[in-house]
Amino acid sequence: VPPAPKLSVANNMMLALNGDVSTKVRALAAQNVAFRQLSLFRVEGSKRTKLSDAEWRSDEQALPRLPPGRYEVQARAIDRFGVESMTSEPLTLRVIGAQLPEGARLANDSILLGRSGRVKLIGTDGLEASYGRANVFIPVPKDVGLARGESTLLRLREPGGKQELGIKLEPRTIKADVEIGPKSARWPGEPLQV
Repeated sequence: VPPAPKLSVANNMMLALNGDVSTKVRALAAQNVAFRQLSLFRVEGSKRTKLSDAEWRSDEQALPRLPPGRYEVQARAIDRFGVESMTSEPLTLRVIGAQLPEGARLANDSILLGRSGRVKLIGTDGLEASYGRANVFIPVPKDVGLARGESTLLRLREPGGKQELGIKLEPRTIKADVEIGPKSARWPGEPLQV
């Protein structure tokens, strides 16, 4: 009987601020495995809904694009005689999304907020949060904002886990480059230099 696959992903927590995200699942190479059957589930509280089944023959399989939420992936190995392994341990994936307040926007994986803007995070049920370099983690609040109007790094993790996902919150500012100099005479039609 082939051994149950050992599954892994590059990151168990992914940020999907623009809607959804894709990732690949890897299985530890094993002898006498003809292919693997992969099952993807969406987990909401105690409810577990199967989203898809896929058959894959290499050691890596791309998952469909995932919207914010919690997911589990399990697999079985099948040898060339059709003998199936036990089902693997579930691999948990988190896709974190956000509902932005009016006037907020995304820029280079940062959320730009006004001083009093609050972001509602999606897919964070059961996670812990911390700010900046703090070592204390608390349950993720229902919404987050800037700390005293300054740039803020929100860090998320599974309770007691080591892998973290950072979300940068930046103040929304307007900047202008202006040069002031002596007034000069110019001819009509000549561009104005400021």
